[in-house]
Amino acid sequence: MSIIEKLRKVIISWIQYIRASIDIKARSQQSNDIEIYIYLQEKGIYYEDYGRYLYLLLRFLTFAEGKVALVKKITFKDYYKMGIYGTKIYNLDNLVLAKKLPENTERKIFIYDQDIHKWTSKTWKKSIHLELNIALPIPSHDDWVFMPYTMHPSTYSTEQYSNIKSLQNMYRRVRLLFVGNVTHDCYANTDSKSVFEKFKIMTRATAINTVNSYLRDEILAIKDWQHMEVILNDDYQQKAIILETNKISFKVPQTKWLEVLAKSDFFLCPPGVSMPLCHNAIESMSVGTIPVINYPNWFFPSLNHLENCIKFTNKEDLIEAIKLVMNMEKPQIEQLQKNVIEYYKKYLSCDSFLANTIYNDKPKLTVFMNAQTDYIQDISKDSIILN
Repeated sequence: MSIIEKLRKVIISWIQYIRASIDIKARSQQSNDIEIYIYLQEKGIYYEDYGRYLYLLLRFLTFAEGKVALVKKITFKDYYKMGIYGTKIYNLDNLVLAKKLPENTERKIFIYDQDIHKWTSKTWKKSIHLELNIALPIPSHDDWVFMPYTMHPSTYSTEQYSNIKSLQNMYRRVRLLFVGNVTHDCYANTDSKSVFEKFKIMTRATAINTVNSYLRDEILAIKDWQHMEVILNDDYQQKAIILETNKISFKVPQTKWLEVLAKSDFFLCPPGVSMPLCHNAIESMSVGTIPVINYPNWFFPSLNHLENCIKFTNKEDLIEAIKLVMNMEKPQIEQLQKNVIEYYKKYLSCDSFLANTIYNDKPKLTVFMNAQTDYIQDISKDSIILN
């Protein structure tokens, strides 16, 4: 990127920052019904991965009743570093910015990441400690929950989630689907220190190469998005679509993503980049599409083979899983889909998260959040995420 391009990017961001700041300031001045105060000092959650985890946390919380206040002065430097996802918090209607925490706390909910005695010692309606270290073992007390891994920020920001219920009942046009990036540099992590090597988890690149080789005759060739739309409105129930987005010249429109997922019985869910969990697994499950997956124990609670997923471990296992998927009878598929939808509602949905945190009856709570931080490399078999 040239100096002129960088300067142009900064100027555009500055204009966006000014506009966003004016809008949220107006909302903040008019808000007298703040229910939840969030005070986060860990810088990583604001900036890591383009601010996606900050946005996702606030997106979930703003589904609750009442206003949510983020207690932070966001400078232009902060705004610029928050990236394309973090800055989307300004579009959350139920979110306001607060300069300080309230003096009267008895009827408010307090969410924090660092224990500051001045505030944590006060009497709150509920106080929630946000813990980002998912490598820790299970706490000795019972007052904790695990925030579910989520769909991609764009799925929530385009409001696709409002169509989930109708998409769950959509007629399935193909048997198996994969759409995603398989760039070797990102998705073939062979670093001996990586979680993939530590837990012997097959990488995305290996999984996709294996499926492409085995299913050669059953994979539908897709020319462009218009052709894919035609395919997904026809009937190819014994066929598969395997689209490596790094090798094609078109994109699946983000606003159509969940609808595309909902037209397949199964979705191949190989791992993400720095850890196994990937947004596409949650997205597919939200619409009742069954995950074919090699990290079911990274879900909380674990997914179970032939109950709410199809599990594989190595290449031979993956081929057997694909055989099973391509030859499975419709009644069994439909039962699996029902189980997947039930799991999503109970453990992965925004409603389930709010029920377990904001609306439960415990006055003090620890919420573990997988924010893809440096803690990933410290995960062991005893870590909370794997138990």
